[in-house]
Amino acid sequence: MNEGSEENDEENTNETNHLFDLFMRQQQEIMTRQLEETAAKNEGIKNLTDKEIADYLRENGKHVLDKIYRALYKGEGPINSSDITPPPLPLKFMTRALTANIELIIIKWSGGSDEGHLNVELEDKNGETFYLWADNDPLLQPLFADIEEWCYDAMDYSGAGDGSSYGDIIRYNLKEGTVSTETWWTEEVYGGEGFDTMETC
Repeated sequence: MNEGSEENDEENTNETNHLFDLFMRQQQEIMTRQLEETAAKNEGIKNLTDKEIADYLRENGKHVLDKIYRALYKGEGPINSSDITPPPLPLKFMTRALTANIELIIIKWSGGSDEGHLNVELEDKNGETFYLWADNDPLLQPLFADIEEWCYDAMDYSGAGDGSSYGDIIRYNLKEGTVSTETWWTEEVYGGEGFDTMETC
């Protein structure tokens, strides 16, 4: 390839990148206007969850969403978009957990195929995690059972979906007196199509 051809390729690439960036800015402006119009109609942007915004972007601006993910992703996963409201933790669980040196109660809901699944984990002050199916501690086994029963009574998690897995995590931090929520979901990611000369035989 000669020098003139390389310069032309570089110019074409720069022009393509410039046009793509211009297109992205225009799409962002359009979506911003639409969201502002929604807010003006009293549907309010404050009433939109992160998941609703992400779903909108997936449907109407896949390239924008991809660019946002690339810009924000630092190995920590997607933006939190959990809609779940953690119910108050019964004091008896807190007392029993702290007596057993447990400082974190983790409630893990998952779904995607019309059924909600629950897993409860307990973490002690050293960061060791205990699971219902793997631990025979006489203090922890009854605590696991009681927490699971309370979860099913206090929370409604249908797990409805199209078969794609998703879930919500609630973490009750007994030492700090805080509760946090986090969501996760799965999506198809395509790595890009590769081309080569087709051979026949």
